[in-house]
Amino acid sequence: SDVCSSVADSFLSESEQMAGKDLMKTLLSKLRSAEAKPHDATLSAKCLGSLCGASRDARRRAKELKAKQIVQTALEVGERTNVKLEKESQKVITTLTKMEDDPEHPPQE
Repeated sequence: SDVCSSVADSFLSESEQMAGKDLMKTLLSKLRSAEAKPHDATLSAKCLGSLCGASRDARRRAKELKAKQIVQTALEVGERTNVKLEKESQKVITTLTKMEDDPEHPPQE
């Protein structure tokens, strides 16, 4: 929905202003550390999936940051070592793939 998207877009920009950090970069850096910290990576995947599902800006930023490749690597770690990480990473990849197919219409839960 448009309201959800606008709230998520606002959240992204305000979090960057308040923390002085790019939230998407932070989440992706946690996913890069999936081998060492699978629990943190799982939580980051959950957040990333929610943001990308709700926000066009998040999807655009995810694409710029090559999120799909990073999440794919986390998925492979999850397949070997952590079923929750595997599940959440797969959800993010599914969301990002749907967005590529139809960027104007986010999938409905």
